Amino acid sequence: MFTAKIIRKFGTQTDAAAVAGLGQSVVSKWIKADQIPGKRQRILLKAAKKQGIDLKAADFFDDDLD
Repeated sequence: MFTAKIIRKFGTQTDAAAVAGLGQSVVSKWIKADQIPGKRQRILLKAAKKQGIDLKAADFFDDDLD
């Protein structure tokens, strides 16, 4: 589950939600669906850069697309 790995880079679901300006329950839904909406990806990428978190656009895509 690549979404959960992205969220863990920010700490907890609550931490990631705060960065995105959302409630923790929304982030929980992302994890269950294993996807983050595009406009939220941008927000997380900007926050990660600002906080020195190693996060790249490629991290939002599942490598197992074969």
